[in-house]
Parts: sequence; structure tokens; C-alpha cells
Amino acid sequence: MAVSEAKSGIRTLRDTMVQLGLAPRSSGADGPDHGDEVLKALLLAGLSPNIARVAVPRQKYQETIAGAISIDRQARELALFAPESTGATGSGGWRGHRSDRRVFVHPQSTMFSEASYKTPFAAYFRLHASPMAGRKLMLRDITVPSMYALLLFGPCLVVDHEYKVVEAGPGLSVRAWPRIGVLVASLRRLLDELLRRRLDDAGLDICAHPIVDTVLQLIRTDGALLQ
Repeated sequence: MAVSEAKSGIRTLRDTMVQLGLAPRSSGADGPDHGDEVLKALLLAGLSPNIARVAVPRQKYQETIAGAISIDRQARELALFAPESTGATGSGGWRGHRSDRRVFVHPQSTMFSEASYKTPFAAYFRLHASPMAGRKLMLRDITVPSMYALLLFGPCLVVDHEYKVVEAGPGLSVRAWPRIGVLVASLRRLLDELLRRRLDDAGLDICAHPIVDTVLQLIRTDGALLQ
């Protein structure tokens, strides 16, 4: 994706955020930078269920005179898996599973040399087979939103109180206190209802609404409000 196309896409998303009341009209013309967590959350919401899992290898250490020190990981040590198919299993049919396939970050992607992902998942636009790399499945357009972006805008949200796991989509389990999962699930329902009201009433201003403010703060701080 060309830089001009990326900037145009950011401006379009920013305009949509302003129209929905999710961003103030006083923002700069070019909108937030590429690291804006709210934009990344919206991308995840739009691209779902295109969410790849990131498998991080066990941390390695090297013995030195001063003691053991951690060895920096290389990007090639990370393994990404994209969904091939999904389904439901388990008691009541709510526990999701998915069949994954190994994918790779395209060399032209800005994430190609990234060896550290702040969350164990990434949203992507599309997969394509590269004839230059033995028909490997490549991810070119990829972004890494915050963990709370996944909880708030992922495919689903199911809380397993027994095992203290929150399932944000088939095969996307996050270990968290059930209390946090319950609170986020309630917030998702309130936000959905508020957005439905906004779509029915174009004049409804939700920019300063407590629900919107809470959602935005959770995304920007990655859940600091619920710690």
C-alpha cells in the first residue's frame, strides 16, 4: 500500500470517527498518527474475523559474569497463524475453535522486522500466496491493536469463570479475571445500543457520552481503568 493511499485511508477513518462523535472536530486535518490506538481498534472491528495469532517462543537467556541476561528475539522466531475455518465445540456449544494455517509477514510490510508484539494477535486486511516464496501465505497490511481493542471489538466475548479465561473469538482466549470480562461484556452491549441510537438519530451527539469516553479511555490506556 502506497504512503499516499495509507494517509488517505487514515483521513477517511478520521472523518468517520468525527461523524459518529468518536473524535472531536477540532482535530488536525491529517488526524492521528499511525500509532493511534483508537484507529487500530476500529481497523480490528472492521477486519474481524481476520485476526492472526502470534506465537512467541520461550525467552532465551545467556550466561554472563554478571548473571543470566535475556537474548533479544529475532523477527523470524515469531510464528503467525491465520484462521482457515471456525466452529463451536464444548458444553452448550459456546466454546469456539478454529483451524489455523501458518502465515508470514510480507517483506514489504512495516512489520516484517518487528520482533516484539505487545499483544499475541494482529489484524490483517488480506492473505495472498507469494509465487516468489514458494506460495507461502503472506500478510502485507497488518496492524497490532491493544488487548482491549480485541475484547471490545472482537468477534465475540465469552467469560469462563472456572478457568479465568475470556474468549474474544474462536481460538482467541485471553487469561483475565472474570470480573474484567463481565464488565467489558456489559460495556460492549451498552456501546452497541448507543451506536444504534446514533444511526437512528443523525443529530444525536455522543462524543461526550460517558460510554464512549470509557471505551476510548480503555483502548488508549489498554485497560488501566479496570486494573
